[in-house]
Amino acid sequence: MDGLGTGLLPGESKQIMDDNERRFERIDERFNEIDRRFNDVDKRFNDVDKRFGQVDVRLARIETRLDQMATREDLEHAINSVVKWVVGTMLGAAIAAVTVMTFVLNNAVPKPAAASMPAPIIIQLPPAGQMAMPAKPP
Repeated sequence: MDGLGTGLLPGESKQIMDDNERRFERIDERFNEIDRRFNDVDKRFNDVDKRFGQVDVRLARIETRLDQMATREDLEHAINSVVKWVVGTMLGAAIAAVTVMTFVLNNAVPKPAAASMPAPIIIQLPPAGQMAMPAKPP
């Protein structure tokens, strides 16, 4: 009494049931494939989580190193300070060199004798009222 009250011919309901069962089997196969893919994705996510854990550790190490490194402002200040000292030292050395050369050149070459005055002629006169006799010739 297959198909009574359903409007189906005898045997059709079995065929429909078999068709539905085949369809459900294909759907189950597809769901199993989807489950397998989700499991693969879960494994990949777990791998990514492990890698991110390593990345977090490495990032923490890098951040601690960065805290100890000089900033751009520190480097600019250091460069300006070095330039200032180099320029000042060179300027001081140049001034010292000019001073030494001037001293050496002024004192190394003997100066010509100044125009000396002839020796003064001294005339001694006898005191007033005394006459001195000229000396006798020998």
